[in-house]
Amino acid sequence: PSGYVIEYITFLNSTANNATISIGSTAGGIELFQLQIVNGIGTNDGLTTFGMNYDHGIVAPTTLYIHDGGGGSWNGATVTVYLVLRKIL
Repeated sequence: PSGYVIEYITFLNSTANNATISIGSTAGGIELFQLQIVNGIGTNDGLTTFGMNYDHGIVAPTTLYIHDGGGGSWNGATVTVYLVLRKIL
């Protein structure tokens, strides 16, 4: 939503498979990050957190596209995504 920035993105992977994730503000985009590894459940209980300073949504809402950066299969992983936002305006 406008007036907020993304502080953190946390991924909870409920499978043993690592997934490779990219996030952008366009379909297939990589404006936030690209090819980041989301650990399987055997590492840190499947939790992976990335600190962000993404401020593109300050003036207007921005759609984010989360996609598999490693070939389209998500490596068989099941991933839940949590966004932590901070109001700045």
